[in-house]
Amino acid sequence: MKMLLRKIRSDTMCIILCIVSAILIRFAFAPYHCHFCLISALSLFLIVISKTNSAFICGFSYGCIKAVTLSFWVINTLIDYYSLSWTLSLTIFFIGIVIPSGIWMGVTGKCLKYPINRLAKAKTVFDVITLSLLAASIFSTIEWCRISFSPENCWGFFPAAFSQTGNILSLIRYIGGIGIHFVVILICSLIATAIINYKNHLFSFKTSITTAALIITILLTGKILQINHHHNLNESAELDIAIIHPVIDQKQRWNSSFDQQILALYKQMSLEAFKIGQSDKTRLIIWPETAITEGVFNSTLTQAAIKEITRKTGAWLLTGSPMFIGIGNERKIYNSALLFSPNGKYIGRYDKNYLLPLAEKKYALFELGGYQEEKQLYEPGKNAKPIIFSDKNKKISLATMICYEIGIPSLMQKIMSQEKIPQHQLIVNISNDAWFGNSSESEQQLDMLILRSAEYGLPAIRATGYGVAAIIDANSKIVAKSKIDKKSVIKKTIYLKSYNPTFWAQYPNWIILFTVVIIVVFLAYTIGSESGPHNLNRIFIKHPD
Repeated sequence: MKMLLRKIRSDTMCIILCIVSAILIRFAFAPYHCHFCLISALSLFLIVISKTNSAFICGFSYGCIKAVTLSFWVINTLIDYYSLSWTLSLTIFFIGIVIPSGIWMGVTGKCLKYPINRLAKAKTVFDVITLSLLAASIFSTIEWCRISFSPENCWGFFPAAFSQTGNILSLIRYIGGIGIHFVVILICSLIATAIINYKNHLFSFKTSITTAALIITILLTGKILQINHHHNLNESAELDIAIIHPVIDQKQRWNSSFDQQILALYKQMSLEAFKIGQSDKTRLIIWPETAITEGVFNSTLTQAAIKEITRKTGAWLLTGSPMFIGIGNERKIYNSALLFSPNGKYIGRYDKNYLLPLAEKKYALFELGGYQEEKQLYEPGKNAKPIIFSDKNKKISLATMICYEIGIPSLMQKIMSQEKIPQHQLIVNISNDAWFGNSSESEQQLDMLILRSAEYGLPAIRATGYGVAAIIDANSKIVAKSKIDKKSVIKKTIYLKSYNPTFWAQYPNWIILFTVVIIVVFLAYTIGSESGPHNLNRIFIKHPD
């Protein structure tokens, strides 16, 4: 009975420490960006996994709390803008976000149990490095599956914590976001091993030196790459950008009685963005997602305003707008980004490929909330292609993504894999963050845009109707940024250097193949060296004490 009580107390303490770890990791992400919290939280999580007999429960607890701390703004959105009750909002939040996150981390904890236990008993530097590589490979492979198949996608993706760190962003050009994830877990595994061994009086000077040397090597490598790959932006083609950040309340945005007032605001701010007349530089005005809620081609006033703005300023104009195709029962609606030339001519569009759950897809539960007036019947776009235009003897490609699509790495890969893309390229993310008020959601989404910029070595633009708008240069550095709730026009000249694909852009899946190879080789070695296939039970079920 005493042993049972002691075990319960031990497992309970481990769960509590996992919860502490999940709360601590919140400070690693926007708007705090405390890197030390990320390393500390993950190291603590790995130490707990080595001590507990309930790795799945501990991982589940960690995943649930992390989801709550990072995404609590979802509940306010469901209540304030969908008019759902607290009960229904919490039910959607926990079933759709919290529990899946907990399951992913529970599976991760279970799979990490074996290598972490072996690390706690490792006696040589080779064993420590090998098992740390295995732990990092397992963690990264499961995380890759999560961002590929889970509704969360990249939310809570560890590399986003380093969006303001130049030397880490330089590494991303070679190993991508998932590679940074691998490196972080590798470092945390080594740190956890050193702490466990010290506590167990198995302190190894070699292991500690190896850990310190690896961390220093990674940071120095990133710094060297940052210096070598720093773009000389003054030698690039110039593009004058003006982001219109109107700060429009969500309820006004979708109220047709405000349509003319909102259009007048966009027109006024756009005409003030550039001096009237032509320029020797290419000009681009960007409006946010669904800036024109009634649809550009459904409004003669909007079409006239766009022609006036583009002709007076000599600027190209990219705007978010619903696109209505067909009539009657055959009518389809797309959430689109439309490009207009300096003479007001429609050039082309991008249709949102990945629709936001609970906002752009219609579910029966909305009948309970009374929010069915919102345009929830969007069709997903069919093609992931950039918008291309020519100006001043150069072709420019806009790799456009709408809202949270910027957090889906596979979409960016599809867009960038298109043939005959011009050398001058720009990533554009338009969003309507009014759903989320003054929460950290907008900053978190900006971090994802910075990751995409770093992976492909391209400048990036983020335009929002309410939230954080920003301009990012080719070095993945924020050069201009708005306040969440302050009306402004963000103007900046950015430089479009002739695009040379980064190593990651050419081989985007190499790091995940590397992690899978490590796992397969380790399993083959373990099974082959210890009396055959029955050892799988020892690896995944019976763990060393």
